[in-house]
Amino acid sequence: MKNALLLCFLFMFTFTACKKKNDAPQTQTLQLQNDGFTTGGAKAFQAGFVVGETAEVTLGPVSNTFQVTAVQFLFGGTGATPASRDIVLKIYKDIGVGTPGALLFSSTYSIAASDNQLQQIDLRDKLIVVNGGGSIRVAIEMTAAGLPSVAVDQDGTVKATANWIKTGGSWVSSPSLGLSGDFIIRATVEKNL
Repeated sequence: MKNALLLCFLFMFTFTACKKKNDAPQTQTLQLQNDGFTTGGAKAFQAGFVVGETAEVTLGPVSNTFQVTAVQFLFGGTGATPASRDIVLKIYKDIGVGTPGALLFSSTYSIAASDNQLQQIDLRDKLIVVNGGGSIRVAIEMTAAGLPSVAVDQDGTVKATANWIKTGGSWVSSPSLGLSGDFIIRATVEKNL
C-alpha cells in the first residue's frame, strides 16, 4: 500500500512539474535591423545633427506580442580621440506613416564613442512590450551638435520608408535630406510564439 501511495505521489508531482513548465510562454529572440553593416565595414558618421534632432529607424514588423530587450547602434566619428555624449533613446509604436505613434520608452544615456563597436543598451528590465505585434520606431535624439554621432551603412542601398530624421519638429525620410545609407540602429526583441 505504501508503494502504491508513493508511486501515486511521484506521478502527481511529475505531472504538475511538467504542466507548469509547459504553461510558460514560449519566446523567440529576433534581431531587427535594416542596415547591412558588418564589423569593419564601410560606414559614415553623421556630423550634421543639431541639439534635439533625431535619427530614427522603423523596425519590424513582428507578428505577435513582443518585448524590446536591447538596442544596438554605431555611435562615433571621433577617431582615436576619446569622447562621450549623452543621447536620449526613444522607442515608439510605429503606425506606418512619417510621424510615429505612441511613445513607449524614453531615457537618457551617456555613450562613449567608438568608431567600430556597436553600442548596446540593455532594456530587459524596462518591460517595453508591444501587444499584438507590429513595428517600432527606435530614435536616437542628439543633445549636442557634431560628432560623436550615429552612422549610416555604405552598402549602396537605403530603405527610404524605414529611415527618418526629426528636424524642426517634423519627421522626414532621411534620403530626402541626402543620406544614402540605412542608420545603423537595431533592436533585439523577444517574440511570443
